[in-house]
Amino acid sequence: MAPPVDVKASRRFLADAGRLPDAQGANLETTVRLIAEHGITYGSLKTRPIERNPDRRFRLMNVDDGYRIVAAVEGRHVFLLKVGNHDETERWGERATLRELEQRLAFDPVILARAKRIKAASNLMFEIPPTLAEIAASDEVADLLTNCVDGVLEGWRDGTIEEWMIFLSPVQRRAVDRAVGGPARVTGGPGTGKSVVGLHRAVALARESPDGQKVLMTSFVNTVPGVLEGLFERLAPDLKSKMQFASVHSLAMKALAGRQPKVDADAARRRFLRRLQAQSDRYRQLSAGARLSDEYLWEEVTRVIEGRGLTRRVEYLGLQRHGRKRPLPAMIRGLIWDVYEEYRAACDTGNEPLVDWDRVLQLALDEVRANPPRERYSAVIVDEAQDISEVGIRFLLELLEGGASGRIMLIGDAGQRIYPGGYRLSELGLEIRGRSFPMSVCYRSTDEIMQVVGALGQYVSTDEFGEDGVRGLSTATVRSGNRPRLAGFDRVDDEVAWIMGQLDVDDPDLDATGILVFTNRKADSLRARLRDSGIGSVPLEEYRGRSVPGVKVGTYHRAKGLEFKRLYVPGLDDSFPRGDTRDPDELIEAGSLLYVALSRAKDELTLSYAGNPSMFIDAVRPHVEVVEEAARP
Repeated sequence: MAPPVDVKASRRFLADAGRLPDAQGANLETTVRLIAEHGITYGSLKTRPIERNPDRRFRLMNVDDGYRIVAAVEGRHVFLLKVGNHDETERWGERATLRELEQRLAFDPVILARAKRIKAASNLMFEIPPTLAEIAASDEVADLLTNCVDGVLEGWRDGTIEEWMIFLSPVQRRAVDRAVGGPARVTGGPGTGKSVVGLHRAVALARESPDGQKVLMTSFVNTVPGVLEGLFERLAPDLKSKMQFASVHSLAMKALAGRQPKVDADAARRRFLRRLQAQSDRYRQLSAGARLSDEYLWEEVTRVIEGRGLTRRVEYLGLQRHGRKRPLPAMIRGLIWDVYEEYRAACDTGNEPLVDWDRVLQLALDEVRANPPRERYSAVIVDEAQDISEVGIRFLLELLEGGASGRIMLIGDAGQRIYPGGYRLSELGLEIRGRSFPMSVCYRSTDEIMQVVGALGQYVSTDEFGEDGVRGLSTATVRSGNRPRLAGFDRVDDEVAWIMGQLDVDDPDLDATGILVFTNRKADSLRARLRDSGIGSVPLEEYRGRSVPGVKVGTYHRAKGLEFKRLYVPGLDDSFPRGDTRDPDELIEAGSLLYVALSRAKDELTLSYAGNPSMFIDAVRPHVEVVEEAARP
């Protein structure tokens, strides 16, 4: 039996295939199937060398009477490089080379060693090019060649298969293939393809997962698992049964089944504020003396004390508060711990015991430690890992086969951290040396949009999530477009009316448009104005990243994991950021939220404000175009 043929398609070949008329496209699909099943010698292909090309690996094949394929062939490897009109394609084939592919492998140590051995044995004076087998096996060409297995060509032509499904950058491919046997981390700025790596890694893990054991994809953000599930269904529908998609908090509530606590974050916060303000002298020391806002103290209690799983005062007094810039002396920490203990007592006792969401994770962790799950996940992939607390990660490790030594991939970007309270991976027993993959090329947004995002990033913490190190915010791009716009108005009504006037119900890109604001109240108000203007809308709470009609409207928080072809971000007046703008932690938190919002834009970005602009506008102003017709006189 003849060995199977390894057929790969280049980006050029697929681009050509997408432009073919339907009849020729169907013929091409049949032709590629014949190559894969029978090899290049199948009679109807009429495979022959390209006489004027000195590289004898190049072949011409028939699709039909009028169309041809140019391929490079060596052994069982076939690279499909171009398809089109017979005369044009044959002329292209006469000049064709594999130089772009070969140059990617120029410094591959395996290939260099082979060439050195051959030259030494044969006394050759010229370079030995890599074989097609070596090119096909290299991660370095993952963004130029893809496996042309059954269904890829058809899916590419009908639009059900997109570039992210079949082409990965070299760094992405290494992260997918080499993050084996233990924990791994993927980091990078917005739009660098971190979630794409997670999805492809999930496919590989699901294929390897034993029967009856599932792979988990999870996130802190409720909307993200649903988006990932929809994308996974497109990428590998045959493996859907071996996957589970759920937020970390939904997993925690499931672990507490039978004794689920009452979760009411708003009521819990009110109880916290009552205990905080109960002693006027202490409250004065914390608020006026230490200049700590109520919101800051609430986050210190929930995200730092509860988020780190602290149980003793001495632990908090000596804690290195990763992710928090503002130092707190021991006396202030002692006062905060007193408030925390009173708050916990107020929530745990009385007629209506209740918990906040950070406490839920601690209770779930205690539960699975006391009663280990009978079945564990074979692997866990955590998207937006920078927002999950230390306790949340510890809880997930208890659900994973092998715990801290198991297959867990943490995916995140410290610049997009919207909740305080970090941790070190080493404190969790996670060893990632040799399995950490930084992504530095943005594929989502244009260079002009990323200049705005990068400028805002100067306000954002550069602490790498899970570590103490520092990550640069610079990101390379592959696309260019128009400069983002900035519009200023005297009144909010004028600002909203102008945005409504920018939207056209007959615009084919209307459904790919998003409007992001800071609060749910503002989102509800904008949806009402859209309705009055005869424009449909979809709240982000109900949006899963799939194509549905209507402008997408929601908060910065809800925008995590989403993207929009055209994006409006109104309301950037001097009321944002709220709170004490002299406090670095509050400034970083607000800046991170806006950073997340702006980085959702793919092609077009418009910022606007009424009255006086936010302090963040000064940071991005050099990179935007002021809309003169909207600007105030």
